Amino acid sequence: MIQDYLKAGYPVLMVRTHEPERFIGSMVKKINGRTPYQWDIVRGYRELGNGAEWQEADPFDLPQIAARGKERAGWFLRSRNFHFT
Repeated sequence: MIQDYLKAGYPVLMVRTHEPERFIGSMVKKINGRTPYQWDIVRGYRELGNGAEWQEADPFDLPQIAARGKERAGWFLRSRNFHFT
């Protein structure tokens, strides 16, 4: 079902899960050639799958960081307390 949303070009999808690492691990395989990134309020962001280090990122700066990044990217934003709802 999520692949249908990706194919349709939805810019943001919110998924609530109690197992974020498992979800992200399974979705990295399905994002159709996009470069996967993970953002965490505590650690910042990093590219997944290449051993990249975490880089600090203010939550308010994240849209600009994502816009300057690779053209085809998939971002996984982790919110421990679901502040995005």
